[in-house]
Amino acid sequence: MDTYCIDLGVLLDMQSISTLSAQGPPSHSLHCLLDVELCYTTPYEVLNPLEDGSFGRSWRMESNDEIITHGRAIGGCKTCAQEADTGTEGVIDEGLRLTLKAVVTDVGDSSTPPTIRLLDSGIHAYEDFETVCGENATVFVPPNGMITSGGSLVRPILIHGSLMIIAWGLLLPSGAIIAALGKHRSDAMWFKVHRVVQPIGLIVALIAWIIALRNFTALQASGGGTLHYPHAILGMITMVIGLIQPLNAIFRPHAPKKGEEKTKLRLLWEICHKGLGWVGIFLSIVTISIGTTLLADKTHRRNLQVIYGVFMGGLLLLLAIPLFLEKKRFKNRIPISREEQT
Repeated sequence: MDTYCIDLGVLLDMQSISTLSAQGPPSHSLHCLLDVELCYTTPYEVLNPLEDGSFGRSWRMESNDEIITHGRAIGGCKTCAQEADTGTEGVIDEGLRLTLKAVVTDVGDSSTPPTIRLLDSGIHAYEDFETVCGENATVFVPPNGMITSGGSLVRPILIHGSLMIIAWGLLLPSGAIIAALGKHRSDAMWFKVHRVVQPIGLIVALIAWIIALRNFTALQASGGGTLHYPHAILGMITMVIGLIQPLNAIFRPHAPKKGEEKTKLRLLWEICHKGLGWVGIFLSIVTISIGTTLLADKTHRRNLQVIYGVFMGGLLLLLAIPLFLEKKRFKNRIPISREEQT
């Protein structure tokens, strides 16, 4: 099985099945193992059954190349050879079982199985176990025992998603709405709030972005028929826009004094700053919406979707609508000077 599915905690293409459960490895499709770039670009691991029927992680492959070549020759997947020109009979669609001859190249640790390198002609049909290894051979368990834990991606995924929802689902949209609808007040409170809320939101988003860059590999895998890669690309674009905003705010041209017209530079800056801000928020809505569908656990998926919906819906009801109505009430009052709107 690929390390990505092990770390995910469930099978990527059958997310109702736990990776290391009794049904996990036998149900793991060769399509997931050999077609999906997210999966075959992570190390393969050899799993062996435990007494309770679940599976443990025994060995990690030094290279996937030989397994990929062999699997595609005998398996049923998009990139597999469909003609029986390899001397094998039938097509394996799921549960790739093999007998391997290999040497240990790294002893591993408490969370990573020992690494093995295949010997020449080291891949055999699973049924050839006794022939290859001897009549009385048993499965050799590595010195540190079989590792039974998986799902190490769950925690960073939840932290990343939660922080992004706080940043791009609550703080940054709030600052943008206040800036757009709060300029009717003479105390320029909108500017003071905007100047505080936006940097805080960006810092939270930056932390979530760093977590993603350090833990996830979606940017390295463009194929496979999943939305992980589009989510990652949209997230990168959104964060770049977010980081540009405080930079162009630093170089904000001064607002015209009372009675003066806006300069072309000031007008261009406003279009750029406001336009990029709203584009970033729109992209964040799309990116977060996609991201919540990628969560393996249905409960986590539903919880984050509810939280995101409450944040966005709450913003419209509790912030945007009152500000809009208040602005409408003050519309016919004494105009606010341009200096006060800076």
